[in-house]
Amino acid sequence: MITYGHALGDNELIIHSLFEFNRWVANSFPSVHSSLEETKSETFNCLNDDFKHINEPSPFYTCKFKRENFLNNNFPVLLKNVKKQSEKTYVYLFLPDCDTKNSKKRLEKYNFIYEMFPYSHVCEINYGMSLNIDKNQFGLLDCTNDYYVTTKNLMKNEMNYNGVSIGDIIYAENKDFIYKKIETKKELGEISDTLLDGFCNINASEEEKQIYSDCSLDVFHKNCEWVIVKSKKDDQVIACAQLIKGEYCAAIFSLAVRTKYQRKFGIGKCLMVMMIDLAIANGYNKIVMQSTKLGRPLYEKLGFEYNFDFQIVSICQNDSEIFWKCVFGLNDEDWNENYLTKSNILKVTGIGVGIASIVGVIGYSLWKKLQQ
Repeated sequence: MITYGHALGDNELIIHSLFEFNRWVANSFPSVHSSLEETKSETFNCLNDDFKHINEPSPFYTCKFKRENFLNNNFPVLLKNVKKQSEKTYVYLFLPDCDTKNSKKRLEKYNFIYEMFPYSHVCEINYGMSLNIDKNQFGLLDCTNDYYVTTKNLMKNEMNYNGVSIGDIIYAENKDFIYKKIETKKELGEISDTLLDGFCNINASEEEKQIYSDCSLDVFHKNCEWVIVKSKKDDQVIACAQLIKGEYCAAIFSLAVRTKYQRKFGIGKCLMVMMIDLAIANGYNKIVMQSTKLGRPLYEKLGFEYNFDFQIVSICQNDSEIFWKCVFGLNDEDWNENYLTKSNILKVTGIGVGIASIVGVIGYSLWKKLQQ
């Protein structure tokens, strides 16, 4: 059994898993990411100069939240490189808000970041979550959550699922789908399209598919486990999930289901059960993850506990789309949650109607005088 570091609490473990994910990205895509830049407080994977813009795998930055880090003169060192990178492509900043929960406003402690990147917007709120795996009466790691047990029993009846074993290629299947490990370059290439479709509802470019196809299968699976779901009808990857086998705990990443399959076949919850089982099979008693707003209810049913918010800030200095998003607050979580409220809309509408009325009255009076 792998016990997580006693010196690290759940918040630290969740952020530490992002550092480990960044290392995996840098190792898996050496042709894309020129280097992994990392300090004790920050991590950032940089695009190679040959790539001007790429959606997947995208460069992202995160930092550890402790307040003393913000007083350290060396803390913002990697942000200079983030700024340079944002001149040619989108960069995503994962900013942890561990001091307060459910905060949608831009965080005061990150003001220097917002000042450094005026054309940035909070594009999404994610949630840091964690799950403890306890031992059963036989001294073995076992998840006893009711929803997990019920789902696993359904999977056994409908897909002949009997848990996972290290070395398995096929985990489960029914008449429509097969749950398995990645075996081919074609499957690797389809993962990029699945991630972009599932998260952003866009298609991967041929270049992005090729980047994944060119990966080494051995490196791609190093320190992690992947499960993909393929449609038997068209032999296409339609969902995927990744388990990072970390230093202190397991971490779930890249859980995506293509748009047209979402919330229809129970694919997401089946993948989550398999991720939990893979963590247990590898001896972990702690699993952490980041959840989207849509995914959080499912993960809480499976026993994951909410720890804190992540604000995901998107920056790109030379993109007109993000300029207008920043000017008008479009798709900005901070704006939508705290300013684009019903009461504020009514106030602005009322003010607008009032101004229009005054202008109309003045205009009519002037017109009457001119007529005379």
